[in-house]
Amino acid sequence: SVEVLRRQEMEGWRGQLSNLSLALAEHTSHEITEANIVLDALVERLRAVPLRTAGDVRERMASREVHDILKKGVAGLPLADVASVVAANGDVINFTRAYPPPPINLADRDYFKAHAAAGDVHHFISTSVRNRGNGEWVFYLSRRLDDAQGKFAGLVILGISVKKLIRFHEQLGRNLGNGASITLLRRDFTVLARWPVNESAIGQRSP
Repeated sequence: SVEVLRRQEMEGWRGQLSNLSLALAEHTSHEITEANIVLDALVERLRAVPLRTAGDVRERMASREVHDILKKGVAGLPLADVASVVAANGDVINFTRAYPPPPINLADRDYFKAHAAAGDVHHFISTSVRNRGNGEWVFYLSRRLDDAQGKFAGLVILGISVKKLIRFHEQLGRNLGNGASITLLRRDFTVLARWPVNESAIGQRSP
């Protein structure tokens, strides 16, 4: 009888975890897809500005008009933390949080290195890092900007708020009981978000 009850309890938990996993997968897929659509729309608008050289990004993308385009683009995106235009040397030349932006350089970030090194990198999801504008945990979706010669001219990036993701995970996971956790992993098993919050794990490769 004990074994039967144990088996039934385990099957119940498997079913609950399976349903929860499906809900999380569906929610994450929807939110990332929506963010990618918004980012692509922003890039299309910005690519309408002719860029003869990489220097044109700094000159033409630093305007108040571009700032307004970025803000309007991400206004209805629930998980958005920030959208930015980055020059070819890594300097942030425009972003949604303030105009003009403070001095921030992102040349050491994984998404910047990936796009600067190869023109065929399209949909890149970064590891989670501390945002240099407000110190919050974010991971980034990014698109490359090229000049008229096809050379790397900069990036448009969209930061996804880890805090907002964790709030959703908490709503789903609060009834799972003690010891339960929810972790969002990148394809290479890097931890993008985790509930309960464990900041030492965020941005690290899961064993």
